Amino acid sequence: EMVVGKKTKKSNSGLDELSGYKVLPVQIAGGTGTHYLYFKQHTSKREDPLLPSSRTIYISNVPADATERDLRRLFQGVARVARVVFHSAVGQDAVKVAAAAAQATSEISSNTKVGKGKAKAAATTEVAKAQQVAPLLSSGGSAHVVLLEDVELGAVLGMKAGVREWAIDSSHGLARHVLDYGAARPAVDAVRADVDAFMAR
Repeated sequence: EMVVGKKTKKSNSGLDELSGYKVLPVQIAGGTGTHYLYFKQHTSKREDPLLPSSRTIYISNVPADATERDLRRLFQGVARVARVVFHSAVGQDAVKVAAAAAQATSEISSNTKVGKGKAKAAATTEVAKAQQVAPLLSSGGSAHVVLLEDVELGAVLGMKAGVREWAIDSSHGLARHVLDYGAARPAVDAVRADVDAFMAR
């Protein structure tokens, strides 16, 4: 079988291989097509203690709105994921932006007549909203998945053939972009506190 000019190694029971990568097909929940992830054991000329090659895989063509939870679910029942390191994130980190806005709101309230209770509520709302949204990855993004124990690497590389489900929740698709839109805009209480602080000068 030929794929983009390169041979795909067929397996009777395990995942197919393409240029040294395992080919993992996933079915996006609610969709009709199949998305393909490609992974292999992570290797490096210089060992990185944060990415030990004995229990780390490199995975590419990761969906742009993928989260650590998605990859944990993907390998559930096969291996335990200790940590996921995403690459090629684009845009601002919504959590950091919201946290900075919340701190600014808190500082305003402490120096004006604006109630600290209102400012604290606004800050909490902003941070909670931002924490629901992870930064988007560039198209065809990649990640390193660090497993809990060395022995689990063999289990992942030896995964049986089959299409796995990629679940959709509030952090994906249209819902994801609605959250992103909301996280980029201050809560009404935060705007009111800002206006009250300006008028009190």
